[in-house]
Amino acid sequence: EFFPGYVPNAVVQEYLDGPEFTIDVLCDLQGVPVSIVPRERVVIRAGVMDRGRTVNDSRLIALAMQACAAIPFVGAINIQVRMRGNEPAIFEINPRFSGGIPLTIQAGADFPSMLIKMALGRQVAPMVGEFKKDLWMTSFESSFFLDGADLHAQAFELRSHVEEAA
Repeated sequence: EFFPGYVPNAVVQEYLDGPEFTIDVLCDLQGVPVSIVPRERVVIRAGVMDRGRTVNDSRLIALAMQACAAIPFVGAINIQVRMRGNEPAIFEINPRFSGGIPLTIQAGADFPSMLIKMALGRQVAPMVGEFKKDLWMTSFESSFFLDGADLHAQAFELRSHVEEAA
């Protein structure tokens, strides 16, 4: 209720608080889906999936097919979905690889390889819904601590080796 009066021409979406999924989709140059891999976003930090899993959910695959029939996509997209009761509802479509693409690739849908084949004019056989189901991925952040003096000494040593090699 606040934003339409505060922001001119505001776009206000329905609030969806059910489980969240990303559907990784790869379409060929004619806009036909070649691969569709739904993933549940189990733990999300700062908008990025820290923990997730592939899911074999026909509702999510069918929704991605419907979106691709309605809007002509080429290449990689990711469709953000939340469940509204028992039905998935799209809240965002991004024309890019998702942050969780390593899980999709590890599950057997190697989008980069398929894109290279397409770019070379080769046919890529559709494999919609063909992926390793219930494959989990956990990502984590690591911190490294360096003493400034050590860092400067290492940089100087590296410069010396580079100069000697030249």
